[in-house]
Amino acid sequence: RVHRRHEDRVPERARRVRRPVPADARDRVEPQRRGRHRGHGAGGALSDAASCAALEECQARVLAIAMIHEKLYQAKNYARIEFADYARSLAVTLFQSHVGSSDVALEMAVEDVVFGVELAIPCGLILNELITNALKHAFVDRPSGKVRVELARVDGDMMRLAVRDDGRGLPPGFDIKHSKSLGLQLIAALSRQIEARLELENTGGAGFVLTFPFRS
Repeated sequence: RVHRRHEDRVPERARRVRRPVPADARDRVEPQRRGRHRGHGAGGALSDAASCAALEECQARVLAIAMIHEKLYQAKNYARIEFADYARSLAVTLFQSHVGSSDVALEMAVEDVVFGVELAIPCGLILNELITNALKHAFVDRPSGKVRVELARVDGDMMRLAVRDDGRGLPPGFDIKHSKSLGLQLIAALSRQIEARLELENTGGAGFVLTFPFRS
């Protein structure tokens, strides 16, 4: 089912997003940070920057799934989830946990929609990867910018999920099918899983737009 559409704008410093992050989400993020510091002190086992980045990405994926289970538990419904509420919580958490995103604005235009678990989990992981990718790569040459997340019903029984930024855009000749990035490979694989058409935009920044069948 789909209800009204929410348009959320946090025009300035959205990575400091003023909306409170659930206490349990903060509790999950903080131990991850402390764990990284402990790793550096224990013989430098995680001293390699690439290893640390890979670990952070894995932790974010686990958190994305954990938050879905948390929402299911809170709603006392273990089969369906209010995905718009989840998407907002996930986006805010990612912004607040990403170092260097304090001057990147977050905009969200999401419809209230209920997803079954079999659709919510892949969509949640895709959203996690797209937001993380934007925060990591879109604004490396400047301190500020904007990331916009959209979720809307289109063409009756289809949904559209889009993440766009106004950063430096995609590199020339970019092809997600041949990307060596695990995150982008995951996006491509999960898009096939939910039977989504994935479109890339590269004007005024990068955009990833998925259109897929709606199954509540």
